[in-house]
Formats: sequence, structure tokens, C-alpha cells
Amino acid sequence: MGLRIVSIVGGQSIQEQGFLVREGCHIIIATPGRILDCIDNRYVVLNQCNYIILDEADRMIDMGFEPQVRAVMDSMASLLKAEVGTR
Repeated sequence: MGLRIVSIVGGQSIQEQGFLVREGCHIIIATPGRILDCIDNRYVVLNQCNYIILDEADRMIDMGFEPQVRAVMDSMASLLKAEVGTR
């Protein structure tokens, strides 16, 4: 299908993963903590993101990852608010 997919997870070099994202990708598969690290380091910018899919978000919240899940959603929401505010 010609889609470029990048996996962003802990246990691997964040710099290498950031490089792969910067080369361009259509889909990012990531853990909540690592995607936040990439957002904080500006490896990932969600201004071109159209969709966020949180597979098993209820389990992530049950396991104590609610702050990270909310932070990812908040970063997406703040970009949408900024975009709507400029129109």
C-alpha cells in the first residue's frame, strides 16, 4: 500500500526513532510514555495528525497510565483548538 510505519517504544534509541519519524511516516505505533518523550523532544509534532487510536486505553488507564494517555490527547486537543482559533 506504500505506507511508511514507524514503531516508537521504550528499550530502543529515542534518537534513532526520532530520525525515522523525521524521514516521514504515515502511521506511528507508540507507547504512551515514549510518544510523550518524542513530543517533548520535538521528534513528533501532532499538527499533521488526523487520527489517534488508543488500543486498549482502558487497560492502560487501569495500569496507571492515565496521566500519559491524557497528556497525548491534550497535546492533540491543544493543536485543534489553536487551528480553530486561527480561522
